[in-house]
Amino acid sequence: MGPIVRASLVEQVALKLKDRILDGTYRAGEPLPSHRELAQALEVSRETARAAVQHLVARGYLTARPRAAMRVARVDRSGGLEVMLDLVSSILEQGRDLRPLRAPLEGLERLHRIVFAEAAALAATRYDRADEQSLLMTFGELETHLTRGHSEQVMDGQAAVVAAIATASGPVCFGLTLNPIHRVWAKVRQHVEPGVADSASRGYFDCLERAILGRETSTARELVLETPFPGWLELARSLVRDDADGPGR
Repeated sequence: MGPIVRASLVEQVALKLKDRILDGTYRAGEPLPSHRELAQALEVSRETARAAVQHLVARGYLTARPRAAMRVARVDRSGGLEVMLDLVSSILEQGRDLRPLRAPLEGLERLHRIVFAEAAALAATRYDRADEQSLLMTFGELETHLTRGHSEQVMDGQAAVVAAIATASGPVCFGLTLNPIHRVWAKVRQHVEPGVADSASRGYFDCLERAILGRETSTARELVLETPFPGWLELARSLVRDDADGPGR
């Protein structure tokens, strides 16, 4: 049996490697240094380096092929939702250009619209008394935030409504998909549209509340499928500014 590798050390090494991937030290598509080279650079054993690399393969930061060098993944295209959140956080912390995020964020918006539409339709069919109380409370709190015009509270209120709808719909997969997307959007919107509340939120959520609580399944689904989620259009416009406007902030 090989040497025992401490999990905490593996996690620390994996975090260092992940940071180097996110900051561009290890570029997408390029081969990762060998386990021996990583071990020497990070002053750890080869077993620890190998375990850290496998951890990042499982998370989607690296790609592995038989008899080929480990390569850095295109996390902006193939990474999962949590990986996307890490990428957004890294870009914002370093003050880098946000515009390259436009394509993956558009993909997230499409995914959100499809998943949220089904969650809303199921919620309209399945909600019980406890769900009804939760929906009424979260819709009411969002209305209060919109009236006061506080952007950060509006975003929190939107996320709370989506979470309540996901819960009322039944399948846990809806919440597991929608909640990380909202964390990504919140990260970006806090930097791109500071202090701006969504003008479209009130009409969108008023219609959605009536459709769900009125058990109008088709109306709820069509509303979500056909209407961009409030705040998305403002965010998309900010991510396609002219070069003269500076790096997307």
